[in-house]
Amino acid sequence: MGDSVSYSEFNTFGPDQAATVALLAGQMPDGTLVYPPSQLFGQDMLGDIYPFWVERVTKGFPCITTDHALIHAGLAYTLSGFLTLTNGQTAGIAVSCPAGSYIHFKPVGIGATGSAKITLLETATFTGGTTLTPRNRNRRHADASITTCRSLVTPTITGTQTPIGHGLIPGGGAGASKIGGSTSSAEEHVLKDTKEYVVKIDNIAGATIEVMYDLFWYEEGGA
Repeated sequence: MGDSVSYSEFNTFGPDQAATVALLAGQMPDGTLVYPPSQLFGQDMLGDIYPFWVERVTKGFPCITTDHALIHAGLAYTLSGFLTLTNGQTAGIAVSCPAGSYIHFKPVGIGATGSAKITLLETATFTGGTTLTPRNRNRRHADASITTCRSLVTPTITGTQTPIGHGLIPGGGAGASKIGGSTSSAEEHVLKDTKEYVVKIDNIAGATIEVMYDLFWYEEGGA
């Protein structure tokens, strides 16, 4: 079984092996392990120990995106839904960040059956609305986002309302997108704690439109 070890041997590591485990686990000067071995190593079907940073079957080193890793960690959330806006109406989706939060707000995806303007507002005050439940992207974890989210058609939005992002869904065109379209921003925003953010959608189509929104973020202690 090569250089692997079984669980029966796990507690009989020699000094060099024990030092390696301590290094990988991030041992503090007082001996405390930042990551205990149970969070660093697993056991395959042959009973061999393998580190979690290699692929279980091939033992190769995986290369995945940060988003992918945070989804597996149960820290990524999606908030999505549909809205109907008559000509000239505005809709708002609010995300409130509690004190001490560190939220990576990823590109906002918006689709509509007609023209619309999209604005991401910071430090807005959003009055009323229907409470929404963000869904954990790892369905083995609970829907336990630390944010508070709401949506409302024709919302009352007050406060500073600093615009930090814009998008435009054009109408017309040709081919598959001849009616409506979609838009998204390019990079993430790291949100301030204790602030409320509003994705504001303005219908400029001259007719009633259907809107799809898809918000994605992950929550961590800081990075």
